[in-house]
Amino acid sequence: MAELLIRHHGRGHISLTLADRVRVDVDPGRTRGADYVLLTSDATDRFEDALDVLSSSSAALIATPALADAAARTLSLGDRAVDLDDFERVRDADVRITALSAPPRPRGPRMFSPITDNLPMDPMNASVMGVGPRMILDAAMGLPVFGEMVRAGGQMLNTPGGDTARGYTLEFFNGGPTVSVMGASLIGCPDRSWLDTLNDAGRPDVMLATIGGDAVEGVVWAVRAMAPAAVVLFRDHDPYDGQGDNLPAQRFIDALREDAPNVEVSFLRRGDGYAIPLTPPNTDAAASA
Repeated sequence: MAELLIRHHGRGHISLTLADRVRVDVDPGRTRGADYVLLTSDATDRFEDALDVLSSSSAALIATPALADAAARTLSLGDRAVDLDDFERVRDADVRITALSAPPRPRGPRMFSPITDNLPMDPMNASVMGVGPRMILDAAMGLPVFGEMVRAGGQMLNTPGGDTARGYTLEFFNGGPTVSVMGASLIGCPDRSWLDTLNDAGRPDVMLATIGGDAVEGVVWAVRAMAPAAVVLFRDHDPYDGQGDNLPAQRFIDALREDAPNVEVSFLRRGDGYAIPLTPPNTDAAASA
């Protein structure tokens, strides 16, 4: 039976293969065979792995404007680098891909967020006699060398040069499902007003979401906003490497089953697959039309 096969290859690399007609790789490792490569964040290792895939294949890259521009300049990709802003889309005969809006950027560098989130104002906007960190940074961004450094490390420093986590909605044609790939954008407690914007993308059949951290609210709220028929969870890192607190996967599964009992919830370990049968065309309706 023809199907869409979703597979987790580890470290957050997800592939979606539609009946051997088209393959979309999300945050790929060093793999081959993709028609499209999607990046959900500007993590350095993912970007480098994507460049490796793109340099040895004819795959097209779909990413934020900053990432697509950086990849195009590195590899001379030409029209193989497709930059999508919020809710822009691209399509071929088998799939239409829509970029979802990115979640709002937290205030201040992430390592200091427990402190800066409780301050009355963003430290970057503080000033003495009109001169402060924001003014100095904006002036330095005009210098070519410093500007490139900031754009390369913007996500880590939480400066305007970096991209944030981004999701995509993939509408597979010819009887295929609609799948939303959320990446790591739901980890923690995202702003609810941002989650409301996801309604503009329509209701997916399946929502793919990375889990991590010690809060389940982000995934729960997103399921409420997007109302998918099924949720497939996966991890993009080893939760037991001592890098922060990570709840067991079962806590996320239990929270979703409690809040949305009619939604099917699955968890993919490395190597696991999730198959969705394609809907046969309604030949009777086509004939009567």
